[in-house]
Amino acid sequence: MTTSIKDIGTLSREIAINSDGNFPLVVLDTGGLIDIASAIRQYNYVNRKGNKDSRYERTTGFLKHLSESIPVLITPKTYQEIQDHGRMILNSHTTELSPKIVDFALETMISSSDFVSGLRPGMELDKTRYDTYWAAKNGCNGNVKKQEEGFSDTDKEILSMAAFLSQCRTPRDKRKKMGEILVISPDAHIIQGTRFLRKSFDGRYLNIVPISTRY
Repeated sequence: MTTSIKDIGTLSREIAINSDGNFPLVVLDTGGLIDIASAIRQYNYVNRKGNKDSRYERTTGFLKHLSESIPVLITPKTYQEIQDHGRMILNSHTTELSPKIVDFALETMISSSDFVSGLRPGMELDKTRYDTYWAAKNGCNGNVKKQEEGFSDTDKEILSMAAFLSQCRTPRDKRKKMGEILVISPDAHIIQGTRFLRKSFDGRYLNIVPISTRY
């Protein structure tokens, strides 16, 4: 079965629909960022002779607009991957991720670290890591190649971050649990891992919401 990248308007609406809780957050993986950049290039091509929505003209503009209402978080290992993709050439003059996108990712990674360090944990980090270990194992089920390779350190970091954030209290009210934790990724094993977190462990991770950038 073939898959295609969601158009940027569809993805934007899906994020909005799933982020109506108390204090939602977005955890963005490398593949999700690459798909967003690709969707925005496609949007500009399709609408090159018509009126454009300014939110969808640039990847950094889209993410900055999104982060005004929903904080966008990037983990350190994700940023390292983004750096690597910033060096990949799509053609003779275009990189897979532009320098501006890579710079934005660096700023976001630094601000993410500051943001997370200021939160009040609702559960010990070792406990959420233990739970995400089993979620990562489950995310490989049904994929022989992935079962042989195992979850990458970056993917484990994303699941662990989502699980930890889901148990934290909001910066605005330390008595209230964080809202939806939106994990944006095209990778089926990350999506499966987040779904395993949601349906297991007595429902304590129900506020983790996987959002695929693929149809």
